[in-house]
Amino acid sequence: MSDVATAKAYLQMDSGNGVSLYDHLASVVAQLLEQQPGDALASFESISSSVKGATFVPEGPASNAVADATYARAKTLSALFDPACAALTADGMEADDAPKNDCGDVADVYGEAAMFEKAGVGLGSAESYRASLAIKALGENGEFALSSVRFFGKIFGKQADYYVAEGSSGTRDEAAALTEEEVAAKVVKPEPAGVGANKCLYFVCAKLGEPWVKLPDVTPAQIVVSRQLKKLLSGDLAMPILGYPVFPGNEANLLRATIARIAAATTLAPDGMFSSEEADAEAGDAEPALSATAEFAVPGLEALATADGWVLLNRSLSAKQARCGWYAQPIAEPEEPAEGEEAPEPEEPEEPEAALGSLLKASGRTEPEDAALPELASNWSSKAGATGGVALFSARWPGATTVADAAGKFASIYIGNGIQYTGVAYSPPLPPPVETEADDSELVECADPTVAEEAEEKEKAEAAAEAAIDAVAEA
Repeated sequence: MSDVATAKAYLQMDSGNGVSLYDHLASVVAQLLEQQPGDALASFESISSSVKGATFVPEGPASNAVADATYARAKTLSALFDPACAALTADGMEADDAPKNDCGDVADVYGEAAMFEKAGVGLGSAESYRASLAIKALGENGEFALSSVRFFGKIFGKQADYYVAEGSSGTRDEAAALTEEEVAAKVVKPEPAGVGANKCLYFVCAKLGEPWVKLPDVTPAQIVVSRQLKKLLSGDLAMPILGYPVFPGNEANLLRATIARIAAATTLAPDGMFSSEEADAEAGDAEPALSATAEFAVPGLEALATADGWVLLNRSLSAKQARCGWYAQPIAEPEEPAEGEEAPEPEEPEEPEAALGSLLKASGRTEPEDAALPELASNWSSKAGATGGVALFSARWPGATTVADAAGKFASIYIGNGIQYTGVAYSPPLPPPVETEADDSELVECADPTVAEEAEEKEKAEAAAEAAIDAVAEA
């Protein structure tokens, strides 16, 4: 009898939550008698779990029940459904103190995703919905004060991918002046924020729900070198870019230069929807404003099913200067010739490249950087489906897609690895030739001095220094 009492006392021991195993078994048995399932043994475990879930309240975080990584990711995603969450604000800023922004033009990412899905591209329904929430949160972030924002696409990396958002603040900055050394080195002046290749702001994040990181403005030198590189991104913005030619920056700068090239070559609009005056090539930073055509009628899907029905919405990047507007290099004043010498011929200014600033047709070769590439049958391929829409796919930038429906709604996206198709096997540029040695006639062979000779030379040098000091003191 004492053994039964001891066993019962053991089962009645408090588990730390105010409930003992004895109480739990009693509740399970009561549930079985009340429900009387057909197979009581098979139902025992499910009823036991149900009773335990209704009785025990876990005190720790949910990571006790799931993997820590899963819990951390769920916590990050919860920020998308709570705009006041600190994960969507600036680092170190409390949610209540974060400035809010009223972005008037936020792209309908989830609605566009349905159009892309019909074309066989996109991120999928769940990921597109998260991207829609992340874009909305970016537009509401008062730190950046964007007037418009859209989802640019996704660029794959070896360690992590980049989700890319494109925004505009509607403001322009003055271009920073070049130093005298930069002018002498013929450095091409970068375009200021809000103009040309820096017209839009670009933001990236590795996971939707994490804070957006603003990419720096791009320089012509970065675009020029990026055209000569074929390098998969790592997913780390601080990663140095190793290789030849030497890239002036890290992965954040290379990513920004790649985005500038993709945006200039693949962002389309129906022909006739916008109008723009030809840019003055001598104006440099002048940016012709696009204006919507008042009496524009949506063309039929047959007209949009070919590249002839589209124009490039962004200004093209020049082949040599990698700018949207021509930069007139300052011409240095010629030096006065010495007596008896002829005056040097004055330096002639460079001729500006044509077609900068105009809306170019999407068909044919329109990007100056494509001039050295082999011919393609077409820069774009198209597909018209029975779903009432058309899609255009870029041959130069695989992964760039533009879709349109019968109502005239259109959108562009890029999902790829950020590598341009050239049609030929890639061969990296050769380094400059190795410097040759001096002429043998200028070389004089001599024997290395002995230790005694070196000591003697040192004594002579010290004596000469002392004599010079004495001479100065006597004077």
